[in-house]
Amino acid sequence: MLRAFLIDDETDSIEVMISLLTSYFRDEVTVVGTATSAQEAFETVPQIKPDVIFLDIQMPGENGFAFLKKMTVIDFEVIFVTSHDEFALKAIKFSALDYLLKPVIINDLKQAIDKAKRVVDQKVFRHSQVLNLIANIESNEDSQKIAVHYGDEVRFLKLIDIIYFEAHGRYTTIYPISGEKYIVANHLKMLEETLEELALFVRVNKSCLVNIEYITAYSKKEPYYLRLNNGKEFDISRRKRQEVMDKLKERKI
Repeated sequence: MLRAFLIDDETDSIEVMISLLTSYFRDEVTVVGTATSAQEAFETVPQIKPDVIFLDIQMPGENGFAFLKKMTVIDFEVIFVTSHDEFALKAIKFSALDYLLKPVIINDLKQAIDKAKRVVDQKVFRHSQVLNLIANIESNEDSQKIAVHYGDEVRFLKLIDIIYFEAHGRYTTIYPISGEKYIVANHLKMLEETLEELALFVRVNKSCLVNIEYITAYSKKEPYYLRLNNGKEFDISRRKRQEVMDKLKERKI
């Protein structure tokens, strides 16, 4: 039985979540406490020691991230609950953490609870991933990292050290400068949308997203292609050519 703690500045939202958990997951989750502010949660959580926290991001004053930043030990699973906050969702995805969008859908809640149960059963809490999330929110593009699963580990790759992403169906392979390869269960389109605000990567065709900093040459006429510093060449689709050229100009390349 998961012991859950709910943090949300809106009491109505807390009541809705309690109703969902008791109606659909009575045998799997029990609510052991609630808080309506980051400070209240900070004072209460260490005493209650829940297994999982449903954490609202948008709260007046100190937000959900401020609560996590205050905690010296994160020995619980975190499920973020938020309205559509594009910046926050991108940061959460980068750190391979879980989230629910309001209004919460039962199937999404079930998946989140199932993941939380696995984490709690394995006693592998995501302190390092939460720290990476906070760092990404507060940092510039040179220090932002993406979390990837590698065997029994979670590794953090600096975005500036990734040469390119390549799609393989519903999976994507990450190629960093280290020469290793990492496969993630994310569509390339999702990664492209997550990275678009950084202006560091550009989609050159339907299967490849490249780091502009590693482009060493590109053709001025057909057939359009570009070359990376590791010698790898990619065709630039006709549809993407202008976007690639614009990005190169923005980065003064």
